[in-house]
Amino acid sequence: MLAGLLLPDASAQIRPLPKRKAAIRRQQMVEKFSEMSPAERERVLKNLPEERRKQVQDNLERYRELTPEQKERLSRQFENFRDLPPEKQQKVRRLFREMNGLPVERRTAIRREVARLREAGDEQRKDRLASDAFKQAYSNDEQRIIRDLADVLP
Repeated sequence: MLAGLLLPDASAQIRPLPKRKAAIRRQQMVEKFSEMSPAERERVLKNLPEERRKQVQDNLERYRELTPEQKERLSRQFENFRDLPPEKQQKVRRLFREMNGLPVERRTAIRREVARLREAGDEQRKDRLASDAFKQAYSNDEQRIIRDLADVLP
């Protein structure tokens, strides 16, 4: 959500940046955007296409509703993502696109499972992925997404 608040198009209007620099710039823009006054924000938003403006406003509202701890965690996750090699970033993007094609309740279940696996030790992770409960809880595609995300994300 944090990185998706503004499209690269907004930063591309200034000048094209390498992907890593563009990601850093987007994060800085999101932070700056969330600190803008309503009048400043409105000036920026009016230059966006209607659909994108609504998306940005919705994301900003969700971001504002987060607790400081949630905002910090989101910032750390973005930094962790930014630190991944480009090929792993691409893989994560692809997996999230796949996951976003699933119903909301399945996406939520997958996110929770990935979070648990990321916190688990290697043995616990291996046991969970091999368990019957895991295999019964998720379809083959969902299992693949979970495994891949758990492997790629730090």
